[in-house]
Amino acid sequence: MRPTCLDYGTGRNPADLLPKCGRKQDLIEKAIADQVADEQRQRVEAEDRKMQQRCFDTTNKSTFSEHSLCENVVGRKVMVT
Repeated sequence: MRPTCLDYGTGRNPADLLPKCGRKQDLIEKAIADQVADEQRQRVEAEDRKMQQRCFDTTNKSTFSEHSLCENVVGRKVMVT
């Protein structure tokens, strides 16, 4: 024996499967899309400004490479206090 009250609330409403979007949801999505577009535009403008800057390098600066101070211990001065 099964009471009929167990059947209430177990049915599925086909309207629940329809997409829920209204004016508020559209405004939220538009605001997010505008924000993303603004960030991308700012990134492109920053890259353009960087490309338009003049940069002059000397020969020594372009060929310089930093060396480790711990590799060559021969001839290193030791301070005695």
